[in-house]
Amino acid sequence: MGQLTYLHLSDNQLTGLFPAFVGNLSRLSMLGIQSNHLTGLVPIIFGNLRSLKFLDIGSNHFNGTLDFLSTLSNCRQLQNIVIEMCSFTGSIPAYIGNLSTMLNSFFADFNRLIGMIPATISNLSDLSAVSFPGNQ
Repeated sequence: MGQLTYLHLSDNQLTGLFPAFVGNLSRLSMLGIQSNHLTGLVPIIFGNLRSLKFLDIGSNHFNGTLDFLSTLSNCRQLQNIVIEMCSFTGSIPAYIGNLSTMLNSFFADFNRLIGMIPATISNLSDLSAVSFPGNQ
C-alpha cells in the first residue's frame, strides 16, 4: 500500500480507533474517513504525509484536543481540513498558523472547542473558508 495516494473510507460504519497505518502512507494526497463510528484520540501520525492535500475525519466519535494538527505543518500541500462533528475539546492552538499556506478551507463545526481563534490564522494567506459554529 506504499503507493496509495487516495484513501476514501467514508460512510462505512467503521468502528474502533483511528487507523494508525495511515501514518505509513507517505504518498497519500487524500484521506476521507468521515461519517463512521471511529473513537478515541487522533494519533500524531501525519508528519510523513507530505503530499496530503485533503483531510476529512469529521462525523466520527473522536475526542481529545487538536494536538494532532501540529504534525500537519509538514504537509505543505494541504488545502482542506474537515474535523467537524467530532467531540474535540480545548482551544484552537496557535500553531494553526504554521499549517500550509495553500490551506483554503478549515471546518471544525460542532465540536466542544473553546476560546478565541488565534491571530496566527492570518498567516494562512490562501484561507478562504473557515467554519467554527457550534463551539464555545
